[in-house]
Amino acid sequence: MDNTPFDTSKQAGQIPNNQQGDTPTKSKRTYIYLFALVFLGFLAINLSAYFLGRMSASDRISLFDFAKTKVAPQINQNQLAENTIPTVEILPSETQTPKPTPRSLPQGKQEFMISQKAPAGPILKKVVIDPYDPKSNESQTFTLFSDDQNIQSVAVTFLTDSGKQVESMTKKDDLSWEGSWILKNTHDYVYRATIDAVNTNGTSSFTISFR
Repeated sequence: MDNTPFDTSKQAGQIPNNQQGDTPTKSKRTYIYLFALVFLGFLAINLSAYFLGRMSASDRISLFDFAKTKVAPQINQNQLAENTIPTVEILPSETQTPKPTPRSLPQGKQEFMISQKAPAGPILKKVVIDPYDPKSNESQTFTLFSDDQNIQSVAVTFLTDSGKQVESMTKKDDLSWEGSWILKNTHDYVYRATIDAVNTNGTSSFTISFR
């Protein structure tokens, strides 16, 4: 008969004495670590808030810029380029609206009768324009007829595409004045001529609107 004492710690459902107390010790150590981490995190947050509160606005901005440019991870530009869908910039067309075709005018010499109602100056009767629609660098002649022998001066003011041009006429005989010139600017869209005749009583004006 075996007289060895029976080890009651080996009975079912019981933990040996040399292993008892290990699990509670590990649990306590885990709680201590968790408490330390929470405390350190709380301390770090409060210290950060304290120092940020004492910093000026410019210092805080500098700190944030440093964190953004130096601390934050850099984006891999090659990967970004590979994952980016290429875009195409569509520029508006620079087509210009074509100018309308100039209105056609009679060619060669043209004659106009002048009708006036009691002008202050001389009474004008007729004007002959040769040519009516001069080409570039082509000479044009105006001849003015009047019943007034006391006309002192006659001037013609042209209004063209690029501004005004004033020309004078000379006395041809007692009842007519004449002048020749070359229009300096184009007259494709704006073309008017105003004749001003002066005598001792005043000025008579007559406008011809070609275009």
